[in-house]
Amino acid sequence: RTAREMLPSNVEIQVPPNLFLHGARGDEIASGAGWEVLLDCLQAGAGDLGGISPRDEVNPDFQFPLIPVLARALAKEGYSLEPRLPVYPRHFSWLSERVQQALQRRLALKQPDDDPLGYFASASQQQPRPVAAGA
Repeated sequence: RTAREMLPSNVEIQVPPNLFLHGARGDEIASGAGWEVLLDCLQAGAGDLGGISPRDEVNPDFQFPLIPVLARALAKEGYSLEPRLPVYPRHFSWLSERVQQALQRRLALKQPDDDPLGYFASASQQQPRPVAAGA
């Protein structure tokens, strides 16, 4: 809560679930103190779950929960787990022209067959909410 009160509203607050859930991966993630703290953070305004990948390179001792399990557990609490790009669209101007063009091409994809994971089609309408970054 303090971070959300102190930071400008356009600053995303990231709460990596693997650190709260201590490496739990299955249905047991939705029980215990770590889950309650994660929910408290989301309710207080955190809207980014970080990059969920097979291995956390920063904290390798803490595996990420399985994405379908995390998505179901969050849905029961009224949240949706949605993909995002590794950089928010409002920061594209910080990137090289070449990278900006590649991202814009990906954002222009409209057909599910072109973007089977749905990472890019929803990114242009990104709103603060629990999301996962593409690995």
